[in-house]
Amino acid sequence: MFGEPKNSPDAVSFETAFTIRDDLRKPINDAVRSEMYTGQLYPYYGANGQVDSINDYLMDCDAICLAEDCGAYGAGEHTSYIVSGKCWVNNHAHVLIPKECCDIEFANVYFRILDMTEYVTGTTRLKLTQAKMKTLPMILPSLELQREFASFVRQSDKSKFAVLSCSNLNLSGPQPIRISPATPLP
Repeated sequence: MFGEPKNSPDAVSFETAFTIRDDLRKPINDAVRSEMYTGQLYPYYGANGQVDSINDYLMDCDAICLAEDCGAYGAGEHTSYIVSGKCWVNNHAHVLIPKECCDIEFANVYFRILDMTEYVTGTTRLKLTQAKMKTLPMILPSLELQREFASFVRQSDKSKFAVLSCSNLNLSGPQPIRISPATPLP
C-alpha cells in the first residue's frame, strides 16, 4: 500500500493531512506540577505518552502526539500516540489534528511504519523539528482503506499479544508423572 512514501507519486504534503497545533502544548516543571494534584485530574503527556495527571488541561479534542525529541524514529517503532478529550501536552510532542481526509488511527499506524530517521537531527538526543516534520511524506488512500488498514493492524496487535501471552505457558506436551516408590499391597 505504501511502497517508498518519499518517492511515491501518491504522496501528499504533511499539512494536507494535519493541522499542526503546537500552540496547544506547554511544559510544566516538576515543582509546578506537584501543586496540581488536587481536584479533577487530567492526563499530562510528554514525548512518548502520559507522564503524569494534573488538575488542568489545555486541549479538549482528539489528536496525535508525535515525539519531537526522545522518540524512536525507525520503521516499526512507536513514536506517536493518540490523545482524546481533556489533557495537557508538554513541549516534547508535536500536536497534530487530522484533517477530514486522514483517519486518526491510520495516521498513528502510518507513523509506526514510516522510517523517519533521515528527518531527525542530533546524535545523542534525536529531535524531529517542526520544519522537518512538515516534509514527511504522507500516503493517504481513501478513508475506507485507511480505516480497514488501521483495523487490520489493531487485530494483528491483539493476535501478537495473545501469542506473547501464551509463550509463557508450557506447551511442550504431557509431562511425566512422578510416582513415589510403590507400597506393597497387603
